[in-house]
Amino acid sequence: AEVDRLKAEVANSKATSERAELELDRQTKLFEEGWVTKSRLDTVNATASAARASVLASEAALQRAELDLSYTTLTAPFDGLVVETYVENFQEVLAKQPIARVVNTEQVEFWVSIPENLISMTPYTRDITVEFDAFPGQPLPAKVKEIKNEASQTTRSFDVNLIMNQPDGFTVLPGMAGKASAGRIELPQEQQVEGYEVPLVAIHNPQGDKDYLWLIDESSMTVSRREIETIEPTGRGIRVKGVKPGDWIVIAGVEYLREGQKVRFQQ
Repeated sequence: AEVDRLKAEVANSKATSERAELELDRQTKLFEEGWVTKSRLDTVNATASAARASVLASEAALQRAELDLSYTTLTAPFDGLVVETYVENFQEVLAKQPIARVVNTEQVEFWVSIPENLISMTPYTRDITVEFDAFPGQPLPAKVKEIKNEASQTTRSFDVNLIMNQPDGFTVLPGMAGKASAGRIELPQEQQVEGYEVPLVAIHNPQGDKDYLWLIDESSMTVSRREIETIEPTGRGIRVKGVKPGDWIVIAGVEYLREGQKVRFQQ
């Protein structure tokens, strides 16, 4: 309404200014012919100047009103999905008041909590995937976007934000739960150490002279004993030689197993 009013005001100011200019032209010719006085010409000239100034002022007011009007249209920086609105239609709102929550559907963010004893490994994690409960068997490749610098006061874990592209064939919606997995840890050369860390309870030494681990064959779900070499204890277990990434080892009931015995995974 204010823009419309000022547009009319600008049109009126321009019409007034045009009439004042025409009058100034007439009075100037009459003055040159000696029909009007200098004071009369000065009065008409001042009226024309005031009319020109009125046009500039009304145009400036119109530009400001049009700028204010443009602020009434909110434009998201991406194509997304409105998942929540906070005001009703025609409700008067204040500056910086939240109007709606828009989610970028082209990418998916997923938050996980990492224990404090593992958070230092997060930057070196590779082959991260996220599998959502609503779409089992369809893991999505992801990467680390953000690592919180402060642990939770209750769980002593750190929040890590993973990001991935929206998949083809199905749509991941806000609030969906899932499970994140890491394929491997790739430490820098200067941090790489010999052997692999395993839980201390997995070590089995029946005669006391050699150390063993029970490895699980996933195809037959049977166990076989493998001799290993212990290197040094760590804060979470013991580092050993004789295993490789991807091996499944037994960590419960190792003293009761025998070669070729069938086992099962327990959650």
